[in-house]
Amino acid sequence: MAKIDHLTTRLHGSLAVAVLSEFFSNSAHFAFTNIIFEGLSEGFYAYLREPDLYSMLFAVTLQAYLVGRAEYLGRPMHFLGNLIGPSVYSAIELALEGLAFFQGLNHIAFWMFAVSVGLIRSRRSHAGRLEGEALLVIENVARATIFAIMYWFFEAKMQPEYAPLQVFLEDGSHVFVILTVPLLGALLGVTSVVAMRRMTMLVNTAGSLRNLSEWSMGRELVSRIVADPKELDLQRRERTVVFMDIRGFTQWSERQVPDAVVAMLNGYFEASEREWNVFDVVIARLIADEVFLVVAKPDDAVVLAARLRSAATLALQPFGLSVGIGINEGPLMEGMIGSEGIRVYDVIGDTVNTGARFCSAAAPGEILVAGDLVDRLGATASFGPIRSIEVKGKSNPVMVRPLLTVQNGR
Repeated sequence: MAKIDHLTTRLHGSLAVAVLSEFFSNSAHFAFTNIIFEGLSEGFYAYLREPDLYSMLFAVTLQAYLVGRAEYLGRPMHFLGNLIGPSVYSAIELALEGLAFFQGLNHIAFWMFAVSVGLIRSRRSHAGRLEGEALLVIENVARATIFAIMYWFFEAKMQPEYAPLQVFLEDGSHVFVILTVPLLGALLGVTSVVAMRRMTMLVNTAGSLRNLSEWSMGRELVSRIVADPKELDLQRRERTVVFMDIRGFTQWSERQVPDAVVAMLNGYFEASEREWNVFDVVIARLIADEVFLVVAKPDDAVVLAARLRSAATLALQPFGLSVGIGINEGPLMEGMIGSEGIRVYDVIGDTVNTGARFCSAAAPGEILVAGDLVDRLGATASFGPIRSIEVKGKSNPVMVRPLLTVQNGR
């Protein structure tokens, strides 16, 4: 199942938002104008009893759902999607009225505006920024013109002498409407361009901030925090910690130029990241040559450690280096820690400190696992003989066992 990116959902909206946006910003424009046109022409009480109203609402609602859903899924229907409403409406009305349906100028206008707006939207999807913004203004003018044209049709229906456009425009009030409405559309178009620019800047900034946050917190944690900010609260949790660092790194790096050290570390970290991205890792942190991971499930931590060992060994083999790994599990405090100006999402507790000591005690290529954790893992993995190690700050030795193999054979 695909994981939910809560930040993307907040920025771009849900499916319901996409459908409603399409309905009110495009699909319903002609429908609302036509409803007023038909209602005033026939009387609203009579019009409410006719199927025309409901077939129109059904057609544009269906269009809004299909187009909005396609947009939400990243498969927009710029041209053909705009023809869904008139196609469905025409099919229903032709079944009810026959070819007499096309005697209504408003019905022909529905198709004309649908095709026009569809063509503009289709072109805009392939245009550059400036052309796209100009087309967005034109698109808004086209939509506003719907109201002006329908006003002419209404006047001609109520007073047939206004049917010729030249006669209609002899009336100053008509000219006022015909000029003002498209101008309002242009102003709305410019407003849409400004809003689109700001939204693009917001999305780009949010994307950059998300990348920075994921580098320090991890993708899954950032997603959970966006969904529920209370995830940041400092609280006691049961976690498994995995430490891995390179054996002999200091001595090796002393003999290398900085560029070579960085290139080696980048390859080592990239190989490690490919492995931990498969698991539910709460925190992933890189400190010098050390990889520090906080994992939600102990079983996952053991399998992950085995995969890390294999990946790191392969990446470090050309340099004659290897890694040691330590795994510990237990209670810790997790959440935002720091001062007023600088705070980080971190984990604190003896579980963490002891896990770091296990890593330090591990021989090259060895994975040391806390003895009490081994007892709870069951048949997940096989381990070597138990042994005790001295841990700084603890009065008694701590029992560990080396991990040999896990169920996936690594």
